[in-house]
Amino acid sequence: GKRRNRKSRKRGQKNGNAASPHDKAMGGTAKQVRDARTARTISIMAELASPSIENRIQACSAIANLFPGPGEYEQEVLDTLLENDVFRKLNSRVTDSNASVRRVACGALNNISSCCGLQVRKIMNESDVTSTIFSVLRAENLGDKDEEMLLHVFQLLCNIFENNDRVQDIEQDENLNNVLRQLEIQANPSNPPDIEKAKVLRSNAAGQLLHIATDENISLARKFEGNTDVLGKLAAFIGNQDQDILTRLHLCGTLYNVSLSIKSKLDVVRGILNVFGSKEVFHEECDHVSKLASGNSGVEAVVERGLQVQALALEILTNVCCVEIPDDVDVTEDQYQCFAREHGQVVNLLVSSGAMRRVMVVAETIVSELSGAYSEKSCPETIIDLGQRAVGCLDNIVQNMSNECFDAVDKKALWDLMFGFTRIVHNRGREDEAEMLESLSALLWSLIRRAKEQNVELSLLCIEKTHIQACMRLATSPTTPVVRSNTLGLLGELCSLGLGSFFSPVIGTIANCLNDNSVSVVVQALFIMFSVFGDKTHNDVYESLKLQSVLRTLLPRLKSKAQDRNNIKFLQMDPQDIDDAIENLSAFLQYKEQESRA
Repeated sequence: GKRRNRKSRKRGQKNGNAASPHDKAMGGTAKQVRDARTARTISIMAELASPSIENRIQACSAIANLFPGPGEYEQEVLDTLLENDVFRKLNSRVTDSNASVRRVACGALNNISSCCGLQVRKIMNESDVTSTIFSVLRAENLGDKDEEMLLHVFQLLCNIFENNDRVQDIEQDENLNNVLRQLEIQANPSNPPDIEKAKVLRSNAAGQLLHIATDENISLARKFEGNTDVLGKLAAFIGNQDQDILTRLHLCGTLYNVSLSIKSKLDVVRGILNVFGSKEVFHEECDHVSKLASGNSGVEAVVERGLQVQALALEILTNVCCVEIPDDVDVTEDQYQCFAREHGQVVNLLVSSGAMRRVMVVAETIVSELSGAYSEKSCPETIIDLGQRAVGCLDNIVQNMSNECFDAVDKKALWDLMFGFTRIVHNRGREDEAEMLESLSALLWSLIRRAKEQNVELSLLCIEKTHIQACMRLATSPTTPVVRSNTLGLLGELCSLGLGSFFSPVIGTIANCLNDNSVSVVVQALFIMFSVFGDKTHNDVYESLKLQSVLRTLLPRLKSKAQDRNNIKFLQMDPQDIDDAIENLSAFLQYKEQESRA
């Protein structure tokens, strides 16, 4: 019945002075080991100010070795370094009189920035690391001689600027020019072959830096948009198949970031067109991506990056087709007309230079892949993404090309290709390809709309009975609301062009869409009804389908849905569109009732 003596520690409670097996092997308690590590770190820091060049080099190397990889460092060591102002002290070594010390000090900073998180990078900026590094980049004595130093400089800047509000530092002309100068040096074939690897590495880092900078710095992006000489060089670099693929990929990201508002686009278009190869080469690239999806790497990984470059290039071409003046930029009518004229030249260049044909080749290859190698399985995301962007690019070209260019386009070939593409994707019914189907349905609608605008007969497009039937099925199939709305728009344009015996079945399909679960689809169907039956031309069809009764039943249901503003916002629909539809429907019903009484 005696009470047992309490243990000195509760079970599971750790003794702060107990040593781990490793620490015991090293001798001493954990506290003693930590104290020794702290003292050693402080002594290394002291050597940074040593009069001995060798000691300074060793100190910088020792600090670099404390950070071997992302997340691979001791928090206590980092805390000790920060408490002892490590960045200010390394900064002084980055501008050391000795080139080897400068190189190793920059490498130490690079290692820390690569291993530690955003908070540590912010502390770097507060210690003026960025300013010091840019001063190194400006130094005349670097030139092309210290490849390793330049590589550390660019990688360090990339690490610091990613997700950092100090990215505007690169906006200064001298800083930006030095980054661009390094890219020009790398592109120069006269560079000695023994530094080729370092050239590729540093140019890749420079390209990544520009990508990060333009993505996060609106002011810098504007500077690029207006600098046609720089953009022309970047486009030529991206289009050069002999350049490093990662550099081209990052620079393509830079060009994409500014492509909506480029002031002079012709040089950019000429350079970017060189990204696209022949159909045979592209087919081989897709096969490589298939192998990559199976677990292979090496060449396939390089090819996948090449396809990513092509995908971004397609986005750039899509953006340069858009006439978009930034909201915060005031332009006169004359300036806008001048911009629009040049924009027309750009779009016409895409057609006359064969760019449109090259983009069609991309689409043709995707169709071949989906109906061949991937007919029974899911397609790699890279190829789906490329197909979607190719279709989006063609859609913008079709919408924005001049009438003369549209007349010269082989509209039948484009219709056959895109309709076949649509049918394949629809039949596959895969969720990961739904967005591509949305782009395809939008392009088909654009093509029919342009044909209508220029009074092109349907017979010239060779639109057949099977095409119309397929569109009718697509409009009522369980696809996305965007696909159904786009297909309805297409059917509406076909109705206005004349469908003969197919008119009534198509109108019947559109009428069925008035019961769609999506408000956006219902609104689209309504506007087609207003357009088709706005006069007495097709009153016989209107009466035979009893559309007056259908529309009268729809009105209160639509009003009820309009009250749920949150749902409309969720559907990404403009509330004004549904308000307009309700107002127009009420007026349309009154008009038709008066017409019948008359």
